[in-house]
Order: sequence, then structure tokens, then C-alpha cells
Amino acid sequence: PDAVMVWAKAEPMLAGQDEHIIVQLSRDETFHTLTVEHEVLARVESDHSVRLRINGLPPDTTYYFRCVACDGAVSRTGRTWTAPAPD
Repeated sequence: PDAVMVWAKAEPMLAGQDEHIIVQLSRDETFHTLTVEHEVLARVESDHSVRLRINGLPPDTTYYFRCVACDGAVSRTGRTWTAPAPD
């Protein structure tokens, strides 16, 4: 109950090249306060798809996530949540 998995697919600036993106996770939709900000490499071999497991989060909590490209382009906002604590 203390983790989420974020999946994303980057649009590379140049075809055939890996792309660095930043994954941001926040409790609020405005991303005023970030819970996590982590850079990942979207590789050509994975069709520029990435996944990031984020651990150590409180249970039963909603989070918003987005990706930021190296050129500053920002993805749509996604929403996820951690599982409830076990009984």
C-alpha cells in the first residue's frame, strides 16, 4: 500500500534518439508542492516507454503525476492512488 507505478511514453525530439524526461508526483493538481521529481531515460529500445515505481508513500492517498520533457513540454496530468492500509 506504500507505492505507485507510473507508466509514460515520451515523444522524442529527434527520431532514433533516447529522451530524458522528468516524472513529477504531487498530492495536488497544481503541482505546487512535489512529492517526487525523478529523471528517467526513455530509450529507443523500449519505444520511448518508461515506468517508475515510487515507494514510501502513505496508504490510501491520491496523487497526480505528469512528465516534463527536456524542452519544457508538459504532459497531461494523470491520477493514481496508493492502496488502503491492510486491516
